[in-house]
Amino acid sequence: MVYENNVKYSAAKDALHNNMEENAELIILCGGGNNGKTHLTNEMRSNLYSKHYEIYSPEITYSWTQNDFENYMESNNEKSVMHFLMNPFTHWNIEKPNNARVVDMNDIKW
Repeated sequence: MVYENNVKYSAAKDALHNNMEENAELIILCGGGNNGKTHLTNEMRSNLYSKHYEIYSPEITYSWTQNDFENYMESNNEKSVMHFLMNPFTHWNIEKPNNARVVDMNDIKW
């Protein structure tokens, strides 16, 4: 199980890195708690800042409602990385913009 989680975590890290290199406007790390979203963001923090990404911590986004997320989507003009317990696009039935990427970390459990 630990090996499998390490492989999945590495895949999520690669996906985050690739999305940064492609200059995705919005990158969402989603999945239940205790799966490494915060650890991954902390590990990649300097790379994210060097690519001018704003990091929205779970303390901010976990309490967002659909309305909060939609307001952010309408008014945002910065590159962002966000943490969610679920995929907000599928959970709230919102069309995912072309400039948004979702890294699903649900299968990772530590």
